[in-house]
Amino acid sequence: MKCRRMLIPSKETSQPWIYADGKGEGCYEDGQTYVGKWLVFVSHEHVDEVWERIRRAVEAGNLGISAKVSTSRPSGYKSTVHVICVYTYDFRDKADVGRVLTALRDIGITGRLYYKTDQATLSGVYAKKKQRASLYASDDFE
Repeated sequence: MKCRRMLIPSKETSQPWIYADGKGEGCYEDGQTYVGKWLVFVSHEHVDEVWERIRRAVEAGNLGISAKVSTSRPSGYKSTVHVICVYTYDFRDKADVGRVLTALRDIGITGRLYYKTDQATLSGVYAKKKQRASLYASDDFE
């Protein structure tokens, strides 16, 4: 039997993202995606441990439909922070978006979190000084 190598975000440099698949699919209608994601920003020092908790919860079907984490692959900008995206199937389903936030809290993810639609990301909308790119913040649910 061949063993599959477990990818570690803090050590992985051959690819920009590591993925975890859940038990659902995103909502698409008329070519439009309604997928969105909670953004969890984690220091390089803690990314492996936080990713492991999120990966396990996603694969068990307890979080969103999927997740990904940025790796240590060199990129065009310097950052000591990793981002973990926890995807939900439909940003219009505020109850499910809130359920996933509660599940993140249940596995120990603390602090203010932001939720962004894939539409915003695909359109190149990113937060700038005094301009929010997110649809929700965790405060909207707590």
